[in-house]
Amino acid sequence: MNDLKHRQDNVAKWLFWIARIWGSLVMALLLVYTVGGLPYLIRELSPREWLNPLTLFFSALGLGVAWRRERLGGGISLAFILINVVGGRWILGISDPPYMQLIVFAVPGILLVAYDWYTRKNRHPRG
Repeated sequence: MNDLKHRQDNVAKWLFWIARIWGSLVMALLLVYTVGGLPYLIRELSPREWLNPLTLFFSALGLGVAWRRERLGGGISLAFILINVVGGRWILGISDPPYMQLIVFAVPGILLVAYDWYTRKNRHPRG
């Protein structure tokens, strides 16, 4: 039983740290993309085209929230990535959104939600 608990703890640690490191890189990249390009975006984009930078910015903020509350932050990040894909397809009419780029951005949110689910599932009541 102790060996099983040790393996479960290792899986949880790996999920947690991979999500944290990958999430930090993605969060930094998304914030540089949205905040760094802001002066150019204001002049060049119509209000309809603000969807992509705004959803990616809020996805990065969700990863920031995930440093304290994994499930909430991962869920926020995934929700805004989904809004980006659906909105880009239907609102902006993009026929082929950059799915690979968005999958790379979504992985930390998926891992954080998986970590939270895994640790809740394997938590044993103290008794």
